[in-house]
Amino acid sequence: MTEQELLQVPEELRETFRILDEQGWNPQLYDTPVPYYDNRVPCGTPNELGDVVPDGYMMLPHGLPGVESVFGLSVSGDSMVDIGIEDGDRLDVLATSVAHDGNIVVVMIDGRCMVKSFITDEKGQHWLVPRNKKYRPKRLTGKDDVRILGRVVGIHKPEPRDSYRDLMREVRAEELREAAERDTVDVPVEEVVRRVAPMVTLGRQWYAVFRAIVDKRGWGKHDVEGFVKMVARAVPEHEHLPSVKEVNRMMVDSFARAVPLWDERDAPVSGERFKAYLRIAQATAEIWDGYAS
Repeated sequence: MTEQELLQVPEELRETFRILDEQGWNPQLYDTPVPYYDNRVPCGTPNELGDVVPDGYMMLPHGLPGVESVFGLSVSGDSMVDIGIEDGDRLDVLATSVAHDGNIVVVMIDGRCMVKSFITDEKGQHWLVPRNKKYRPKRLTGKDDVRILGRVVGIHKPEPRDSYRDLMREVRAEELREAAERDTVDVPVEEVVRRVAPMVTLGRQWYAVFRAIVDKRGWGKHDVEGFVKMVARAVPEHEHLPSVKEVNRMMVDSFARAVPLWDERDAPVSGERFKAYLRIAQATAEIWDGYAS
């Protein structure tokens, strides 16, 4: 933005525009009214253009080339979604009958209006191409009554809004996380590991310790690597230290749930092996509770 252009900006906005300009945002003042037609021109199947009387006016930058010849249209349908034109968008259209390859055009065919991309192939044939594979390109022939009304020079999206329900779900989840963090007791995790270590006779049995500590909110359920490193630090001489692969391998079926929900009928081990995992997990929880009480 030049200094001359900046002087045309209202004084209360000048500093904001100057900062944005310095950051490379190229701010523009929308101060030129252009007609707006709320005819819902389709991006899918053609539709009648409707009244030519504008439904209102929208503001565009005064420096936009040819702004005096720009009008606005709202669109419907999904045939142009692959290039970012969606149902309900508002288009700035430069009134012109000339189109070049790659232009997005508003075109009248046999009295019906639509928005499509324009291209001329190597044989000199003109095509209107939708940008959604659900729709087929249309070859323009001498049999069609075709008139290009304008070229799309801008796309405006409706004011974005997020779902109140989804936002409140995220807020409630964060409140629960905060409550859990407040309730967490400062238990010496490495000491718990050292005390339960004699019960562990296989590297993968450390999963029972890991799951019990996760249940007590003493460890993140996705931080298996951190847990493995902590065990190696707490009991470096242990004969059966865990590996990330072994611990992850046991995190399946009912073992993926909290220890009270483990079920031998739906577990990666059964019989005495299942009982051994359960004893280790329960012992870990009891040791934890002893420090927490």
